[in-house]
Amino acid sequence: MNDILSIANKELEEFAHIVSHDLREPLRGINNFAEILLDENYEKLDEEAHYMLGTIIKLARRQEKMIAALLEYSKVRKNALNSKESPVDTEVLIEEVCDNIQIRQRYPQVDVRIHKPLPTLRCSRTLLEHIFTNLIHNAVKFNDKSEKWIEIGTLANEIPPVFYIRDNGIGIPQRHFNKIFTIFRKLHEKESWEGGTGVGLAIVKSIINRHNGKIWLESTEGEGSVFFFSIPEPKIDFLHDTTIQK
Repeated sequence: MNDILSIANKELEEFAHIVSHDLREPLRGINNFAEILLDENYEKLDEEAHYMLGTIIKLARRQEKMIAALLEYSKVRKNALNSKESPVDTEVLIEEVCDNIQIRQRYPQVDVRIHKPLPTLRCSRTLLEHIFTNLIHNAVKFNDKSEKWIEIGTLANEIPPVFYIRDNGIGIPQRHFNKIFTIFRKLHEKESWEGGTGVGLAIVKSIINRHNGKIWLESTEGEGSVFFFSIPEPKIDFLHDTTIQK
C-alpha cells in the first residue's frame, strides 16, 4: 500500500512541476508582452488592435487561473492520498467556513440558515473544509434572487449522516447533472458569476470518493439547488467531546 501511495505521490508531483513550469511560464510571457505592446503603443494602435491585444491578455489571465485551479486539484488529490482521519465537529467547521468566505461581509443580503445540532464525522478536517467551502460558496454565488438564502443541515434518521446545502439560486438544468462534477466543466459563463474555473465540484467529488462517500444533487432551473453528500462510518457525537478538532 505504501508503495502505491509513493508512486501516486510521485506522479502528482511530476504533473504539478510540468504544469507550473512548462505551461505557466510561457503563458506569463505572452501576457506580459501583450501588456507591454498595448501600453507602449496605445496611441498608435487602432480600435481593432486594442481589442485583439486586450483579448490576448484576457485569455492569458483566464488560462493562468485554469492552471492555478489544476494545481489546486492536484494538491487536493495528493492530500487525499495522505490524509489522516480524526473526529471533526461539523458545527464548528461550518461556522469557520462561513467566516472564511466572509458571507456576512461580502454577501450581507444572504440569509444563512444552519440547522443544528450537526454530527461529528471521523475524516480529514482539511478535506471536509474543502467540501463545505466549495458547496457553500457556490450556493451563495450562483443566486440572482432579491431575497437570497441558503440552508445547511442533515437529513433526519440517516446513517451515515447525509448533509445538504440548499439554496434558492439560479438552479441547474437536469441535462447537466452528470457533467457537473467533471473537471473544468463550467455551466455558467456569465461574467456576473465571478468567473469560476469549473474545478471546485471536481475537487469535492474527488474528496468524497476518497472517503468512499456519495454526492448527488436535486435542482430546478430558476428555483434553486440542493447538494447532498454522505461520508460512511462516521463517529457521531452531539456532546462536543474535548477531543474533537475545533
